[in-house]
Amino acid sequence: MKVLIVDDDDGDVMVMETCLHSNDNHLEILRAYDGGDAIAILKNESEPPDLILLDLNMPGIDGHAALEEIRKMPRHNSTPIVIFTTSAARRDIVRAYENRANAFVQKPGNLSEFRSTMDHIKSFWLKTVKNVHRHAHG
Repeated sequence: MKVLIVDDDDGDVMVMETCLHSNDNHLEILRAYDGGDAIAILKNESEPPDLILLDLNMPGIDGHAALEEIRKMPRHNSTPIVIFTTSAARRDIVRAYENRANAFVQKPGNLSEFRSTMDHIKSFWLKTVKNVHRHAHG
């Protein structure tokens, strides 16, 4: 399985990677520092990721613009995208869902809650949910 993390915060990404790799050494994690990086990675990957974790507040192409562009790519039309951001602004939540994000999750402020939230995201999106990319052959 493969996850694309789109986030410019190295500390947050380190915690996300640690949580995603716990009990799962077969998970491939790709990292993009902003929306432009994410779009370039997605255009060059042979297989779509099983999940995209997308921050909103980044320099360059932000998460909203990246989400709009990703959803225009036929190969990524059904790729699960979870907005994982510090924002709790109603306008951000509404805009994310209007642009077909699958979920909007606010990053917790403390480390233990952050880890717990990541464990829930991993469990739900990578284990519970049936993903069209993982089940395309059956």
